[in-house]
Amino acid sequence: MKATTLALTVFCGSTSATILGNDAPAAQALAKLSLNVAQHGYPDAGKCTLKNVAVRQEWSTLSESQKLNYIDAVKCLGKKPAKTPAAIASGARSRFDDFIVTHILQTMSIHGTGYLPYNNWSKWAKDPLASPLFDGSKTSISGDGEYVAGRGSWCLPNEVRCMVTFHSANGGGCIKSGPFKDWKINLGPIQTTAKGVPPNPQADGLGYNPRCLSRDINTQASNETRDEMFVDLITNYPDILSFQNKMQNFTLGVMGVHK
Repeated sequence: MKATTLALTVFCGSTSATILGNDAPAAQALAKLSLNVAQHGYPDAGKCTLKNVAVRQEWSTLSESQKLNYIDAVKCLGKKPAKTPAAIASGARSRFDDFIVTHILQTMSIHGTGYLPYNNWSKWAKDPLASPLFDGSKTSISGDGEYVAGRGSWCLPNEVRCMVTFHSANGGGCIKSGPFKDWKINLGPIQTTAKGVPPNPQADGLGYNPRCLSRDINTQASNETRDEMFVDLITNYPDILSFQNKMQNFTLGVMGVHK
């Protein structure tokens, strides 16, 4: 019973959560996990219990105070001085930058699932600006960028290997609302296809490159995260090769749910 309660808690997260099609296979997986725990117990029963299990919550299920606390924590990191030595990353200016440096240097080995809040892309695929994460309110991570005309289209991963063409949306400039409208970016890019982003003075992207946080929230991209696309991926691609190819999807000229 306790294992079942754990599964339901992790699956639902909140009574206000919206249940989507891709939640069904997730619920099936949790049911199997629950059965396994019931039969074999926890891997380390002394440390892993219902009292200390981590529940990862979707942003819209957080309370206002939880969202504000998270935003304040990020801003706190942005105000504290960097600890990264200049010999490693001359562009690091804040404690937040320290995490960016770590991500750049260890990007091939650190992509685990953490306990930070996440955004359910499927829920707002047709209108991402309606998401509480991007609505520009005080409890968001700010909204769209200022509109920059004449940007045309751009390619992923780059102009030379143009596998996916994106058309510019209604932003493109510095974000204009919300808690991070004055946020400064100091590091990167290593390479970029986004127009108007100044190149980093160092090839490794770790040089000082101050600029605003720009954003162009694009429904062409968000449409690739529709609920039915996740369901199709999870249920119809049983082997690793076909699953990987569908998830990345570059060969089909679309972004794929991974991107």
